[in-house]
Amino acid sequence: MTSSRPAPRLTAPSRRALVGGAAWAVPAAVLASAAPAFAASTACPAKSWHARSLSQITAPDWTNNGFLDIHNSADGAMKFQHFSLGPGILTWRLMLLFEESLPAGSVTLTIPKDPTWAGMPAQMDYVAWGTELVAGHTVEEWFYKGYTRADGSVWRAFWPALALEHAGVATLAEIPEDRFVGMPQPTIAIGADAIVVTWADPIPPGSMGIIQFGAPAFGGNAAMEAGDQFYASGTMDFADRC
Repeated sequence: MTSSRPAPRLTAPSRRALVGGAAWAVPAAVLASAAPAFAASTACPAKSWHARSLSQITAPDWTNNGFLDIHNSADGAMKFQHFSLGPGILTWRLMLLFEESLPAGSVTLTIPKDPTWAGMPAQMDYVAWGTELVAGHTVEEWFYKGYTRADGSVWRAFWPALALEHAGVATLAEIPEDRFVGMPQPTIAIGADAIVVTWADPIPPGSMGIIQFGAPAFGGNAAMEAGDQFYASGTMDFADRC
């Protein structure tokens, strides 16, 4: 996040809510293709992204710090943002940007239950890039171009520097409206020990979106106000994409 002020504790923006099932399973192993093994291993081998974030509400400027692991490279970006939308609730927002063309079923995101959570989230919220309105603003404004709040500060959910880097321009105003596209809607399964997110549809390059959820803090609001540290992490696994 790039705002100099902590994220406001507002009601969640309007968006599609995806409710997880009671059980989840990791997709079956991808069958080996008939192509020679060396071709698959050298063209687009399996890989992983990682992101991890620390939430501690008593730390200075706490919503703009605590980013322990961020993925940012030519193939895309993944970052956990953290704030709170209610007493005793840890709110995590996972920002995603895919710069590769990815075939259906080739990407799996796993978010394990952290020991600092008292339980799993009841639902996951998903917002795609596009013309959909979020809190009265376009997703483009909400993500990276920003909008001005009543106090004069500018709120952005995405990092402007990262948007500029991936768009290849010098200023936010130069980013074409079609530079980023809506990330296809994923399937989200919430299990007892992990959240598993998969994409049944192909993911086009430039796809951007967020996955947001609230988990109860271990120790409740008292632990949060006492300065306890809370964590969230995720791993994005890419199967052989050829």
